Amino acid sequence: MSRLATRLGLSVMVLVAVLTACATDELTRTPPGLAPAQGTALTAEWAEIAAGLNVSITDTTATPCHRGEPSCLAAVVTEMEARLEARPCAHTSPFAFTYLEMTRGVANEVASFDDAALISVVDARFAQQYFDAFDNWQLGRIEDVPAAWQMAFATADRQQSSAALDLILGMNAHISRDLAYIVATAVASDPNLREQPDDYLRVNDVIAEVKSPMLANAADRFDPNLFLLDTDPTAQGAPDPVTLIADWRAFSFDLGRRLALAETSAQTDAVIAEIERTSTAAAAVLITAEGAEGTAELAGAVAGLPQGDALFLDAAGRRNFCERAR
Repeated sequence: MSRLATRLGLSVMVLVAVLTACATDELTRTPPGLAPAQGTALTAEWAEIAAGLNVSITDTTATPCHRGEPSCLAAVVTEMEARLEARPCAHTSPFAFTYLEMTRGVANEVASFDDAALISVVDARFAQQYFDAFDNWQLGRIEDVPAAWQMAFATADRQQSSAALDLILGMNAHISRDLAYIVATAVASDPNLREQPDDYLRVNDVIAEVKSPMLANAADRFDPNLFLLDTDPTAQGAPDPVTLIADWRAFSFDLGRRLALAETSAQTDAVIAEIERTSTAAAAVLITAEGAEGTAELAGAVAGLPQGDALFLDAAGRRNFCERAR
């Protein structure tokens, strides 16, 4: 059990090192800043909101999100559900599912936040970055897909990765890259946001609340090995996923704040380069950690487990498992 958990835990552990190692050359050409708004809404609710979402955050009347209405995050959740249903067993689905459950958790608690309007519009814009990157990739507009997302989607398309890697590659692209740019827009509207506000930290609490049922459901639906991401991390020498995500979000907040407060074009370019470099470096390390040798070790480790404890699934096995679970 320890070898298998250690192998899957490696996908989490390497992120700690990467967050402090930002000197890696860029691996893939990527457009700076936010992804082009070229995504195609699957639901009428999201289409209506997305059309006016890029209006200034300080405009408190533009959309239900800007007004802090419950219909904002309800529309985001509905769009996520439609997208997951359209590709229920793809290699991109573990991330789509966990992101949906985290967003659902925030939507259920948004009334308890200090600034429901800010959280709503920020969360909606955050989701839009994922939708746009995914849609651009599916339509072959690779030049409009950020590098970290290119690496996540290309890995998923090859269908040789574990569900854990597919999940964490999506989290890496969305948190270490997209979130930094979203934070920058919020700080630009309120330069006094020099530290993580209470609402930003409250999201960490929501993630902690939904983590265990979310991963249990993901394991039941996509790959039974995902339950290992919810085992005692300290026993395997890995950081707790909730703590790691909180640290990850803090790192992105700092990058976003620095980007918003940059005073020269050179400073702006330097922060953008750091955001892109860090997210692509993390993806590269994650993919390397689960190469052919790692996959073989995972299969061998699972073979030694008691029957029913865990199961090594190749691409066909993952697809069949998911189809049966639907």
